[in-house]
Formats: sequence, C-alpha cells, structure tokens
Amino acid sequence: MTSSMDDPADLPSLASQGPGSYRLRVHARGRDRAVDQTTLDAAVESYLIQSWPTAHQGALLVQAT
Repeated sequence: MTSSMDDPADLPSLASQGPGSYRLRVHARGRDRAVDQTTLDAAVESYLIQSWPTAHQGALLVQAT
C-alpha cells in the first residue's frame, strides 16, 4: 500500500491557465470498500480531480457520505 505523498514530485500542476484563483472538484469512489477488506490485492479507491480558473469563492461541500 502506498501513500499519495510517497512521491509528490510526480504530481502534475493543476494550474492550467497559470497563476490565479482556481476551483477544484475532488471526487472519491470506493473508499468504503477499502475499509471492509483486510488484504488489498488491487486498488479499490479511485479519484477524479478537476480544476478550472475562476474568481475566488468560498468552499462548497456538495455531498459527503
């Protein structure tokens, strides 16, 4: 099992339009399945991270379960 911080140098830049304010959408799937398994043979979690330039806004939590 590895951590997302094991090699942060390989992470891409999310600032596609250069410096400024960006909005992020982070979606995680399969997190509950990882808790139910004691031995993981394959990755069960997947993530989608999207970013786009926009004016600064407060955080908005759409759904958390």
